[in-house]
Amino acid sequence: MRDRLLGMTRCRRIALAAVLAISGAFALAGIANAAPPTALINGATTYGAEASIATSLGYSVTTVSDAVWGTYTAADFGQYDLLIAGDPYCGSLPPGLVATAPIYGAVVLGHAGGRTLAGNRIVVGTDPVYHGHHEIIHDGIAFAGKQPGRTGMFFDSTCAANYYGQSAETLAILSALSEGAGSWTIDAGPPCGGAVSLIASEPSFTTATTATLQGWGCSVHESFPTFPTDWSALAVATDTATHPTCGVDPNTLLSACGEAYILISGSSIVVASGSIALTPLDATNPVGTSHTVTAHVTSGGLPLAGQIVTFTVTGQNAGALGTCVPVGCSTDVNGDVSFTYVDSNGAGDDTIKGSFTDAAGSLQSATAQKHWVGVTEQPITASGYPVSAVEGALFTGNVATVSDPDTAATAGEYTASIDWGDSSSSAGTISGSGGSFTVYGSHMYTEEGSYKVTVTVVDVDTPSNTAIASSTATVADAAISAGCAAPAVSGSSFSGTVATLTDANTFGSTADFTATINWGDASSSAGTVSGSAGSYMVSGSHTYTSTGSFTITTSIADDGGSTTSTSCKVLVYAGAPGGGAFVVGDKTATGSVTFWGAQWWKVNVLTGGAAPAAFKGYAKNPSAPACGTGWSTDPGNSAPPPAGPLPAYMAVIVSSTITKSGSQISGNTVHIVVVKTNAGYDANPGHAGTGTVVATVC
Repeated sequence: MRDRLLGMTRCRRIALAAVLAISGAFALAGIANAAPPTALINGATTYGAEASIATSLGYSVTTVSDAVWGTYTAADFGQYDLLIAGDPYCGSLPPGLVATAPIYGAVVLGHAGGRTLAGNRIVVGTDPVYHGHHEIIHDGIAFAGKQPGRTGMFFDSTCAANYYGQSAETLAILSALSEGAGSWTIDAGPPCGGAVSLIASEPSFTTATTATLQGWGCSVHESFPTFPTDWSALAVATDTATHPTCGVDPNTLLSACGEAYILISGSSIVVASGSIALTPLDATNPVGTSHTVTAHVTSGGLPLAGQIVTFTVTGQNAGALGTCVPVGCSTDVNGDVSFTYVDSNGAGDDTIKGSFTDAAGSLQSATAQKHWVGVTEQPITASGYPVSAVEGALFTGNVATVSDPDTAATAGEYTASIDWGDSSSSAGTISGSGGSFTVYGSHMYTEEGSYKVTVTVVDVDTPSNTAIASSTATVADAAISAGCAAPAVSGSSFSGTVATLTDANTFGSTADFTATINWGDASSSAGTVSGSAGSYMVSGSHTYTSTGSFTITTSIADDGGSTTSTSCKVLVYAGAPGGGAFVVGDKTATGSVTFWGAQWWKVNVLTGGAAPAAFKGYAKNPSAPACGTGWSTDPGNSAPPPAGPLPAYMAVIVSSTITKSGSQISGNTVHIVVVKTNAGYDANPGHAGTGTVVATVC
């Protein structure tokens, strides 16, 4: 650390140059005031990054020394729309900033300096300037100063507690900026590994993501295991020893737990948790009316009854009290508890936070947004449009209609976001004119079913003027088709593939299907489905008790309702009874053949020459013949053949060479064919075994 601080002068110039180079890349905030908003920066807390970014966002910036800052009164601080204490390249907190915390804190909370409503606040527990990552500075300043008529605060605690032992000073500033229940605690030495995650969202945070915040080498310098209820964690360090705060990354939708190190307080904050959810997530009401949100609490996916939920309101009606049903804010048997409060401060935005501590000791929180609008703002309205889609296929179409009493309004005055109901969302496209508009969207569902589609439409001229439309997406099961894949010829013991299966939904899995195989002999069994990405095979096993031609029918059902079937004709054969096999010559192994008899050597012609006269046509060994293997009789000429009757369709060896050595006869197996046997066979060579070759096995 000492070496790094000694090199700070040179590095400061590099960091400042980098800030100046990228400041033009950030779009102006477009704050529509008669005069530009004003920002006051404590000069001892910055090397210029914050001033450059605030200027790019449209602020008129004043930078004063810490000594001058220390002389300011509430009236002085109240002249500014935004107060900034930044990152002096991994530095400490100057004395003037610490000493005046109760003064500017009262202004930021709306209790002094001519301010009557609280401004937005953010605390950053790391050093983004040192690491050259200015996304959180840009978005944090945009958030802190976005509420007109109030004084917001951007506070970077930099490395004060971590390297300079200023835990008490950091907590003093944070306490002065808070008025919710609970207290701040600080971890002055969290791991430096850089493992972090966003767990909340707010419209101003357009460039700061988990990816841009993590992996700085030392991404976190101080974290806050506990904090008052008027604050919400924006990001947590996930590699800390404890994990008291949990939420869901708004970009990846992955759950994360850890110690909070970037926190925000104010309006339009969205926090998601795997164990608590608030509905409605976003709502707009006329000023002076009441609003109700319902918290749904679960544990392991099941409703959690008897859990006390704490509700906190920040923003326009910061600190507002309300009533719960059931009384005491304890969840009912369905895991639900509702909270109702009344707007008493006029038009503006609120964030309603519901939280509880789970069995593991972690804080589980969720928030909802509330927009209060005056009757003169001509609120827009929206209606959902039913969506009809097919799983695995891209849907593109109308999802909502929007009406604006202002007939001069244009489509460019609105933005739309679509929650598709399957944990995914996307922006909508708005078209139309004359106060009547349509919202279009595109999405691909990966599974059939019914989904709640929620469309949020915002009037960009008046962000508090928001309308929600809900509708239902009915997603049909994708079509499936099957094809024959069974072999044309099979032994009586069958085991293998019987059908191919194609699913138009490439996101499905084998668990989606059930298959039944009718083997064509009045018996059926379940088939096994294998494969992926829309391409599958169905296989099964079965033993036939007779030979002949059978039709195998495979029927397949998708759990979404689609069905298909396919049929294959299979010729089933068997071997000679008791093992071994009969033989025919390769040059006469077509059409009518003689596979047993006293004249076998005369009626069968072989490429390799005549067979021994002693051979009658039966090979005893091996018991199960196969192509490419040799065979032999028992010593002492031809072994006795099996007694009849023979299978109606029987496997027969085709040989090209048969020789005799001593008393044993042997030959080769160039093919195996299926012979439809004729009547008249007997084990006596005088009763020839004949038939017709109808198929080839190998």
